[in-house]
Amino acid sequence: MIKNFIWHLLSDKSPLNGGIAIGVGAFLMMCVFAVSDIGTGLFQKDLVVSDTIYHSFVAIVFAAFFKSLYENIKGNKNL
Repeated sequence: MIKNFIWHLLSDKSPLNGGIAIGVGAFLMMCVFAVSDIGTGLFQKDLVVSDTIYHSFVAIVFAAFFKSLYENIKGNKNL
């Protein structure tokens, strides 16, 4: 069921932009990291997350949103 949903989301026939869906998922994962860091900080513990993993999520979010922005600007003939 989830596999079919993901394939439908990323297909060309989907009304949603698959890149935006991936970007939102990466952004939500970054929010989970932030809340987890705050939660562990309340107990004076360090949340150890590799910088490479976090920066990968940042890159995915930027790539997805800027790709969508570019497509919107390119599609607008008034600009």
